[in-house]
Amino acid sequence: MENEEQKDSNTEEQDPFTRLMFGSGRSSQPQQNDHEDRNRPVSNENNQLNELLSNVNVDELMKNIDTLVSNASHFKPILNKLGPLINKWIK
Repeated sequence: MENEEQKDSNTEEQDPFTRLMFGSGRSSQPQQNDHEDRNRPVSNENNQLNELLSNVNVDELMKNIDTLVSNASHFKPILNKLGPLINKWIK
């Protein structure tokens, strides 16, 4: 009798990792499992996104963005001079 009560309390107290790895077993509450299944893909995507973002070198990213912006400002006068030529060629 006590073992059954302990099993019931253990299944209710399982952490999300244990439920993910070993399953929640058979429960008499299928509505709760449906709700958990809907949340799992979202949390899995969040975990993947967080893992990806943790691998980003922010300093290197900022240097690359700065280089891109400075190169774009250097090419802007050239594009302004070539604009009329390109418009005549298109027509």
